[in-house]
Amino acid sequence: MADDADFYLEMTNSIGEYFFKDVWSPMTIIQDTIIVKDSSNVILTVKSTNHGPVINEVNGVGSMTKDILVSMRWTGQDVSDELYSLVLINKAKNWSEFKSGVKEFTVPGQNFVYADIDGNIGYLAGVRLPIRSAQNQRSRCRVDRRV
Repeated sequence: MADDADFYLEMTNSIGEYFFKDVWSPMTIIQDTIIVKDSSNVILTVKSTNHGPVINEVNGVGSMTKDILVSMRWTGQDVSDELYSLVLINKAKNWSEFKSGVKEFTVPGQNFVYADIDGNIGYLAGVRLPIRSAQNQRSRCRVDRRV
């Protein structure tokens, strides 16, 4: 499994703002309707910060504490084109072209194996991973508590 997601503890206030880089900012709120066959539609409200969607309020479960929410940043939230990658991989005539195709593959992380008629074999992981500081590599859950 690729380590391609980070979780953030978001400090919030009573008016729906979150604290990031010494500034209170409003959360983005999106409402979506899930149409369910032979049942009532389900209204889904998703709150997001600059890190990504808030995940501990899904379906109204509520947050762990009154003023801290958990948001999730996943590389799968970035724009990508896996079909383009697969076309390049399938058309590859050598190791170099194969590597160029796998380089374009981002999410979900996949294992790619190469072999050609000359007996060359190889393995590459196709995945986009976040760049983290040494401090954040040790601590996978971060919170900015400066008030």
